[in-house]
Amino acid sequence: MPFNSFDDAYRAAVKPGPDRLLSGVALGAAGALGKGLPSGRDDFFATYGTLELDPTSPSVSTKTTFWIASCTKLVTAIAALQCVERDLFTLDDAADIDRLLPEWRQPDMLTGWSDDQTPILQPAKEKMTLRKLLTHTSGIGYDFLSPELMKWRKSRGEGIVSLQAPITESFGTPLLFEPGSGFAYGGGLDLAGLMVARANKSTLEAYMRQNIFDVLGMDSTSFHVKHNDIERLLMPMTTRPAPGAALVSGYGPDEPLKALLEPADEFGGAGLFSNTEDYLKLLKSVLRDDGKLLKSKSIDLMFAPSISPRAQASLNTTLSVPPYAAIMIPGEGLPGTPGARAWTHALGGLVALEDDSRGGLKAGALQWGGAPNLKWWIDRKGGTCGVFSTQLFPAGELQHAFLGKLFQREVQAIEPEDEISPYAVGPLFFRAPARKLEDTDWRRGRLMHGDAAGPIPWLTQQILAMTYHACHLRRQTAPPTAQSAPRLPLTACTVSAIQGLLKHDAPYEDCKYSRHHPAPPKPNFSLTLERHQQPRRNFRRGRTAANMQEEDYEILRNEANASPDRYSTWDPNREFAERYHRRHQHDQSHEERMRNIEAHERGDRTQSELSFPREQVTSPVREKEEEVASPLSRHSTSSASTVSSASSSSTHSARLEEIRTARSTPARDRRPTLNSQASSGNYLTLHPTERNPEAIRRIETHRSQHAGTVGASRVDSRLSRTLTRRRTEKPLPNLGAGKPFPPLLPDREEYVVEFDGVDDPLHAQNWPMKKKLGIGAMLAFDALSATMGSSIFSAATGPVSQQFGVANVVGTLGTSLFVFGYAFGPLMWAPMSELYGRKPPLIIAAFGFAIFSIAVAVAKDLQTVLICRFFAGLFGSSPLAIVAAVFADMFDNKLRGLAVAVFSATVFMGPLLAPFIGGFITESYLGWRWTEYISSFMGFLAFALMFFFMEETYPPVVLINKASELRRRTKNWGIHAKQEEIEVDFKELLVKNVSRPMRILFTEPIVLLITIYMSFIYGLLYLFLTAYALVFQGVYGWSGGVGGLAYFGMVAGEVIAFIIVVCDNPRYIRKLEANNNIPVPEWRLPIAMVGGVLFAAGLFWFGWSGYTGQIHWIVPVLSGLFTGFGIFSIFLSLLNYIVDAYLMFAASAIAANTFMRSMFGGVFPLFATFMFNGMGIQWASTLLGCVGAVLVPMPVIFYLYGKRIRGRSSFAPAPDIAQDKRRDEESKGVQGNGDGGSGETTERESMNGDTGGMQKERSKEQ
Repeated sequence: MPFNSFDDAYRAAVKPGPDRLLSGVALGAAGALGKGLPSGRDDFFATYGTLELDPTSPSVSTKTTFWIASCTKLVTAIAALQCVERDLFTLDDAADIDRLLPEWRQPDMLTGWSDDQTPILQPAKEKMTLRKLLTHTSGIGYDFLSPELMKWRKSRGEGIVSLQAPITESFGTPLLFEPGSGFAYGGGLDLAGLMVARANKSTLEAYMRQNIFDVLGMDSTSFHVKHNDIERLLMPMTTRPAPGAALVSGYGPDEPLKALLEPADEFGGAGLFSNTEDYLKLLKSVLRDDGKLLKSKSIDLMFAPSISPRAQASLNTTLSVPPYAAIMIPGEGLPGTPGARAWTHALGGLVALEDDSRGGLKAGALQWGGAPNLKWWIDRKGGTCGVFSTQLFPAGELQHAFLGKLFQREVQAIEPEDEISPYAVGPLFFRAPARKLEDTDWRRGRLMHGDAAGPIPWLTQQILAMTYHACHLRRQTAPPTAQSAPRLPLTACTVSAIQGLLKHDAPYEDCKYSRHHPAPPKPNFSLTLERHQQPRRNFRRGRTAANMQEEDYEILRNEANASPDRYSTWDPNREFAERYHRRHQHDQSHEERMRNIEAHERGDRTQSELSFPREQVTSPVREKEEEVASPLSRHSTSSASTVSSASSSSTHSARLEEIRTARSTPARDRRPTLNSQASSGNYLTLHPTERNPEAIRRIETHRSQHAGTVGASRVDSRLSRTLTRRRTEKPLPNLGAGKPFPPLLPDREEYVVEFDGVDDPLHAQNWPMKKKLGIGAMLAFDALSATMGSSIFSAATGPVSQQFGVANVVGTLGTSLFVFGYAFGPLMWAPMSELYGRKPPLIIAAFGFAIFSIAVAVAKDLQTVLICRFFAGLFGSSPLAIVAAVFADMFDNKLRGLAVAVFSATVFMGPLLAPFIGGFITESYLGWRWTEYISSFMGFLAFALMFFFMEETYPPVVLINKASELRRRTKNWGIHAKQEEIEVDFKELLVKNVSRPMRILFTEPIVLLITIYMSFIYGLLYLFLTAYALVFQGVYGWSGGVGGLAYFGMVAGEVIAFIIVVCDNPRYIRKLEANNNIPVPEWRLPIAMVGGVLFAAGLFWFGWSGYTGQIHWIVPVLSGLFTGFGIFSIFLSLLNYIVDAYLMFAASAIAANTFMRSMFGGVFPLFATFMFNGMGIQWASTLLGCVGAVLVPMPVIFYLYGKRIRGRSSFAPAPDIAQDKRRDEESKGVQGNGDGGSGETTERESMNGDTGGMQKERSKEQ
């Protein structure tokens, strides 16, 4: 019967009778810290039913003890990450496995069976790591879930021993696949727990007790039910012996999975007992990131995808088998079916890649469960966590699956859209009307179990039968009826049939099943589980990828051409990519590649294959792996075997000259390699990184950033002749000990580290939004402290001039010199940020700003005040030059404008908020010196925040850190980042990097004209510090502190502009998405057109309403609405325009802009008093308003002709836009006809693009 509420559904589920779904259940949920649950509750607890089927037994409570089985894995993962934080071992160093788990130092892999059914074992080539253990990609499986491992046990005369014997015996089975190449649910977490125990020289129980349980107050959690008398509250197990059957007490057929009250070992993957309250404490700690268990970085790792594309494909194939889906993702659709979500694996559990379309959990939520049908989740985006606790077998029992989803929706405060059916499962069950059991029987994969033989758990029987069932029902467009759905008896014949099916044989023809049902069509091999987990040669004896069935190849190739995104991992074991590269690695042109492809389709040998015999063709993939492992191994023998002194001398000289002349060049940086997109004619053979246009764009961006950095140019350029002469005159030192110079790396491009696809968590744009916002807030505060420091001294001009006996205009130099420091500082900070990264200059500058602010506060003479004010501005200019570039590193085109808006707000809010604060301080007993003390305190706080919490965002420097770690851990010293090829020379640094902002300023019309406009605006901002004082203190007679309040009119105008920008951002995002996510800088300009008109009008308004005290003071204050709106909108719009137009050199372009406008900002206050007193307030404002009106058409001109102007630029990347758009279209299959003509055009366009890039580089050198 249908139910109308959460409570009704659960009460009916535990109601005594033959239709009872559960004997009892305990639910617990919580929300994020300070937010609570969406329903408004802080914590949610609910219990239903009794401990046993007997209705007179005690009721279930939140303190009821459950065997939580695989829910133990989350606790073990946390313990392992704690040890990683304490440097007891690492995530990716195989040496840790060798040291702590010597039993698995050289594991064997089960590759097949001989004719006499003897297992064929081979040593695994890949090493296991902690990451692979935590993500079930190590190759270790549960023997009761794997037919192959059960067969291996049987061949040794053993039974199922997992969880029944010590860990070393339970998981002493061969691997199912090479570590990292597939997914198999198994004992990886048990081995991780063993590593924790051995690394800490204690038991796993003792470690968790001290570092997890006692920390959170989990007093009722233990591996031993005798602990703390928790056995007294233990809930007995119940079982549903068959679908539709009534519940019975005990384990039934799943006796091998029985929880042992006295376990043989402390299994980190399945051994804990706990209750709902305790486990919810653990989930809350992770959700709220309270720091009690792990650092925030480790929490982020728990949620970050951590498996390879091949393993992810294997995982989703596993989840497409209904019993596995019922266990791991209950209530979800099978991956690959319409409406179903795709999944990946993190260090803490399963992670969905899309939001639940029917409500519930969001993308990125972590979840897992336990064999007795326990379930838990942590949804950071949705701000909830919860646990569903019961004791019911078999694992993945489906008749109650809707209850877990219903619980999630109740926690999320989502009301059911229709009546709730207890029989409809899958992603649509909330909309499904009530149906009879028989109508949805096929969805739950109902099986007959009357003749199941042997001690095989029912879960294993389900997997065997339902794998077969899923392979054929997947192709059906509509669910079969109850009468047509096959009922599959689990006889030995059926088991052998399914095992043969997985091996792509057809042994079921001799089975009884074939006499009653026609043989279904052969399944698509990419959908089967074990083909992702084992080498392809094992699936059909005597057959390999070289002679796979042609129809299967054609099916996959056609599907991949039609849906590149969906089938990006269609070649999980890289056999076809390897064959393709073997066939075409010697092709010289696109035309030859096309001829070879056609020849291959006709069955002829290609010209390349005729030139290079088959036995001499090696695997590029294997060759690459050997080169990474030991790049110089092929050359060391020849290098060390020099026996003739003359030969040695000549070799040494040749190598010396080669080393001297081998330098990185922009052309080399872009040279296509074997695996690059430019050298490949088949989209399907590209690396996943190269299939994604965003990844291509990012690689090109940071490569261009590298190419424009000092030291990355050719040695023989005209700017470097002196450097070249000095280098060649100084002799190159020898290696020592008589060693000759080793040869250069065989292909240096193969040793250059890149980002691992578009979703690489190392890239700042892939950081969690919480982390981005935190870093953005720190940078905004740093910018605010620097800009407030620029104007807070203006309130002290009078007292300082009076104390040191000088005129007020001399005291004004304290403000002007600070802003002059803004002009010169970016010439140092911007190149430093492009050379060493964003973080070092920001930290150094914050500390220097604070130190010099203190020096001003304690100064004994005016000279010290002025000099230290200049240097305070010099250091305070760092955030103004770098912060916008940091935002460009962290945010994509959709959010960058919003981020820069926040930055611009701090740039303009600071100078307007500081005067009234300084005014009140100066008039108080504290005196003018405290204006500088406050600035120094803010600077020290900004320094501390960035020093401890900020991370590097500049991609080339991030890759330097990545390369350093890879070198250290692999001992392969050839691995490096492009940025590390730079040779820094101070003369070249001075000539090239310091001069680049000036070159950009005076050679780029866009930068020059926009800088003039922004400089005028910025100068007026500091001129208003004097003008407002003349009007509101001179005309209206206000005090310094009260007079500063008049600036709030301008503040209000800026706030209005900021709100408009924020509200307009969704419209900009829609335009961006409609343009294939290609930004058009001119879209930023319309608001500047409006702001320019209002700004000029505000100047007229201010002058003609503030020159006389007869007009109410509110009128000139309200003029600030127009001037404030204009200042902010113009500045923000034009700053975004510069960032979008000069993205690769944003820091240098902004440095040029900052230099000019800071000069204006420093000069304007010096003549402001003379101008307003000489011309009069109204006429001086009229003059400024006329200049503002003349500048109004400038953004209009760039809106109409900006793209054409950028096309002539040497720095703006406008010519690449068409190429980027073409690549986006190619990635979506728009240009998928594959004819020779289109391919030739594409090749020519690519060559033209490269040529254009080299021309740009040459123009930059000149």
